[in-house]
Amino acid sequence: MEYGKLLLAYSVLMGAEAASAQALDTTQPLICAATQVVECAAIGDCLRAMPETYNLPVLFKIDIANQVAESARAGGEKRISTIGSVSEANGVTVLHGTDGADGWSATIDSTSGQMTVVSAHPGISYTVFGTCASL
Repeated sequence: MEYGKLLLAYSVLMGAEAASAQALDTTQPLICAATQVVECAAIGDCLRAMPETYNLPVLFKIDIANQVAESARAGGEKRISTIGSVSEANGVTVLHGTDGADGWSATIDSTSGQMTVVSAHPGISYTVFGTCASL
C-alpha cells in the first residue's frame, strides 16, 4: 500500500472516530489505524512516538470472522497473523495471537472504536493505540 493511500485511510479513520457513536460491526472486517506507540524495554525505560519511529504497522485489517489480522507499515510492507482466540465482554472485543516468536493481544471497543494492541518481544514491548472502523 503506497503512503498516499495510508494517509487517506488514516483520514477516514479520524473522521470515523468523531462519528463513533454507532457500534462497530465486528462480523465484517475492521480497518484500524495506529496513532501512537509506547515502547518499553526490560530495564524499565519507556518512550512514546509514532508507529513509524519503531517501524511498526500503521494500518491493520482485522477480520475476526476468518481469524486473520493483516498489518501494513508506512513503507508498504505487509504481514499476516492468525488470531488465536477471540472473546467479548462489556462491548470490548479481545484478541490474542502470535507472530513468529512474538505474542500480541488487542482490545477494540465496539462503541468508540478505540484500539489498544500490546506486542511482546524478548526484552521489549510495544503498546499501540489507535482507532478502528467497520468497512
